[in-house]
Amino acid sequence: MHIMSYILNKFKKKGLYIMPKLKNISIALLALAASVCCPIFAEETPETGYEILISPAVTGRILLPIGDFGEITSLGGGLAFGAEFGNLIVPQTVLRFTAGYDFISELIESVTSFGISSITLTAGYAFPVGDSFSITPLAGGGYLGHLVSESQVNMYLDPFVRAQIDGTLDIAGDLNLVFGPFCNIFFEQSQTGIYLGFGMGISNTFHVFLGKKQPARALQFTRDLDFFSPNADGLKDVITFKQSAQGEIDRYEISITAGGGITIKTFRGASVLPRDLMWDGKTDNGKTAEDGSYTATITVISGNHEVKAACAAFTIDTKPPEVALSVKPERFSPDSDGVDDTSLISMIAKQADEVADWTIKITDPTGTPFHEQRGTGSSGMKYTWDGKSAVGEIVQSTEEYSIEAVVADKAGNRTILNGKIAVDVLVQRFGNRLKIIIPSIVFQGFEADFRRGSPEQIAKNNAVINRLVEIFRKYPNYSLLIEGYAINVYTDNQARMERENTEALLPLSQKRAEAIREALVQQGVDRTRITAVGRGNANPVVPYTDVANQWKNRRVEFILEKK
Repeated sequence: MHIMSYILNKFKKKGLYIMPKLKNISIALLALAASVCCPIFAEETPETGYEILISPAVTGRILLPIGDFGEITSLGGGLAFGAEFGNLIVPQTVLRFTAGYDFISELIESVTSFGISSITLTAGYAFPVGDSFSITPLAGGGYLGHLVSESQVNMYLDPFVRAQIDGTLDIAGDLNLVFGPFCNIFFEQSQTGIYLGFGMGISNTFHVFLGKKQPARALQFTRDLDFFSPNADGLKDVITFKQSAQGEIDRYEISITAGGGITIKTFRGASVLPRDLMWDGKTDNGKTAEDGSYTATITVISGNHEVKAACAAFTIDTKPPEVALSVKPERFSPDSDGVDDTSLISMIAKQADEVADWTIKITDPTGTPFHEQRGTGSSGMKYTWDGKSAVGEIVQSTEEYSIEAVVADKAGNRTILNGKIAVDVLVQRFGNRLKIIIPSIVFQGFEADFRRGSPEQIAKNNAVINRLVEIFRKYPNYSLLIEGYAINVYTDNQARMERENTEALLPLSQKRAEAIREALVQQGVDRTRITAVGRGNANPVVPYTDVANQWKNRRVEFILEKK
């Protein structure tokens, strides 16, 4: 008994001729089918001989069987294997052989689930649509073997014809996406059945060459930089082109072209295509190329076969960015009093979109790194600094900190800007007491006269005294304690440090505190509210062993306490 007769007899027993009662449309098996298709194209040229393309593929498909009277009887999918041969008679013709198996699940109670084995032979023609897509109509036929299992497994062999349309899309190189609908019409004695389906999958093409030479193909050409600056500063001085191709080549040529289509540099070679090629910006006449936009193209030749590829445009830029540095206010005092507690550091670029990255480095008066901030692009080029180091240390009163701002553009060109950040007197509150720490009043050697030394240092000392007088006048109801501190010359022996402190540092710090008191009195501060005390090496701000920061221990502290 043939499968169509089998199905029709089931219909007759149940009185189903035109529209069968549908059971609860239960399980619809959407099985993924893997089909291996091997398209083979053979085309001869005098230089290259025959080229054969073999493209295995993995696809998924669904099948929808339709009965003799138009009923949708079942749904399923399966697995198929095949081989495809192209260019056999004329270019782009296709001959395909396929063998497969599908499983069909029932949708109505009168039809039992069954399997289908098949062998198919189809022929077609591939129509290119653009550079990366083709459409291939195919037609042909074969035999279906229906496997029906009741008390035993029976196979019914039926002839069928097939029509289908395949679309092929190039994804990358030899990797393709293949998809399309198909229709199988099979014959059971005087009856017919129809299978409708749709498949989709991935194929990859392998090339086999028979003849003199494998021509170049799958040419890839890229470059590593969008911007570069051939100015010998060590940053982005060269651009590297990367190229690769499959097959054999006779020669290649890489051309670099400026605006207007003028070729300024050409590289040529034979047989071996270099993987990396670096260009230092020099033209064919030995001069450095001018700033501007450029394109690069590679041409690979195998006999009379020529393949070209171009990389994305790039830019030569040898000029550093134009940037101005601004620091506001003129003096800042991060003492949390709400007045000038932060410093606004601004880097103002003429063309902000050219900025790639920037760095701000702040060093203390001895040149020791104190704070650093980095950023990318033009965002953040106005930076608000709170006066603290990375570890939370606050700046020192009345000192000047150096700032270096480095701004780099996308081509690696850098502009370096230098400036100063001046710190005002910091008045720090501790309950009812106010404290001012001044490390910048400098005395010569073991002397107590701060008006001796270089003219610049004397002027700075006097400016600090004058600023202190202005602040003390704001607190007339506060008594003023001046504490002088000194640092040890000898720090390798505790006993020696103590002797130095007793014999030298305590007397010296006392005299220095008194010298500051006299200077304040001369500026109009009431002597009766001032007490001067020398503390020697007591209460160090940093450890004695921290040689780089030991200068912070040599200081004068002013403590104001409300009367």
